[in-house]
Amino acid sequence: MRAEGKAVSIAQLCRWFGVARSTFYYRPTGSVARVPVLDTALVATIRTIIEAEPAAGLRMITARVRRASAQPVNRKKIHRILKVNGWQVHQRPRGQRPRVLGWVSRTTRPNERWAIDTTHLFCGRDGWCHLTAIIDCCDRTIVGWRLSRTGIANVAAAALEDALRDRNITHGHAPLTLRSDNGLVFGAKIFVSVVRRYGLEQEYITPYSPEQNGMIERFFLTLKQECVWLQRFEDRDHAFRVVADWLDRYHADRPHSALGRASWGTAGARRSAASDTGTFRLLRRLVVPIGPFVDQLPKLDVAGSTPVARSLVDARPSESFSR
Repeated sequence: MRAEGKAVSIAQLCRWFGVARSTFYYRPTGSVARVPVLDTALVATIRTIIEAEPAAGLRMITARVRRASAQPVNRKKIHRILKVNGWQVHQRPRGQRPRVLGWVSRTTRPNERWAIDTTHLFCGRDGWCHLTAIIDCCDRTIVGWRLSRTGIANVAAAALEDALRDRNITHGHAPLTLRSDNGLVFGAKIFVSVVRRYGLEQEYITPYSPEQNGMIERFFLTLKQECVWLQRFEDRDHAFRVVADWLDRYHADRPHSALGRASWGTAGARRSAASDTGTFRLLRRLVVPIGPFVDQLPKLDVAGSTPVARSLVDARPSESFSR
């Protein structure tokens, strides 16, 4: 334009092109970004926690560091160390689809509402196995669980009866609601018969709204992040031992946000029934009680050599009874 003899000011050009004059006159300074100074002792502590728990995120690491340190540690300081060293756990991007406002799962007292669901674990030679678990929506403890090759209704009913025995719940107890999704297993006659026999109230979530059963869904995600996805199971017996050991740590040592990042063991909330370990606990998880045979479980031969035991176990374990 100057070559054509047309004088136009810089302000006019900026208005025409929609550019601020400060942007036009800006020149980068070329200064070097300041490298943050990190606490070497804290870096070593965080590294030790990550090596012990590869799936731990920022909140879990912060809880572990604060528990081990006598001085208060800022969460942002820990976050800075994770970013600088590239130790952050990458999460899948979340979409922007509208979500259904689900019902509240939390309760104010134990044994008021339980949530049940089933997930799948790949168990090597045994293929995909089914893990059915029941969680108490107040104290977040796993009150019953079963691992089987077939996710039939008998397995879910057995897990429910395990939970009811563990919590000493009989017919005529205080109101207890059992929440589940709309799977065929939770509407089967044998499962519903157990619910009615103990006087439970059963409720189903809205179809395609898993957030209404979010407490047990979140537990399954935690189980897979901290245990399942870090293992390569040889068979179902191997998967059972690993999951059982992780559940013991989950109840005894793992920090929980519901307790202000304390663990059930330190908070005194772990039930005395959790001492039911060893071969009989393994038999209870692997044997599928059917109808009136459920009361015969304590009379079964632990080695699974009796005809009744062989008929109830869907596949005789090879080495788990020595646990």
